[in-house]
Amino acid sequence: MDGTLMDSGKAHFVSWKAAFEVNGHPFTREQWNVLFGRTANDFFDLVMPGSAPTDRAAVLAEKSRLFLGDAVR
Repeated sequence: MDGTLMDSGKAHFVSWKAAFEVNGHPFTREQWNVLFGRTANDFFDLVMPGSAPTDRAAVLAEKSRLFLGDAVR
């Protein structure tokens, strides 16, 4: 690695958006702007308030799968 920093913000937004939407929860750029840099729980509290842990786990697994897929391309 040459020490070059990568801006991963776009990849995170795209993967969160896709993961939420495939699980039936719209996710907007405005929500992203509020949540960028926050914890996954903050995302769920805003986008899926009161959701079950299993529903949150499904979204998080999909987000991770998508993000890692983009990161290793």
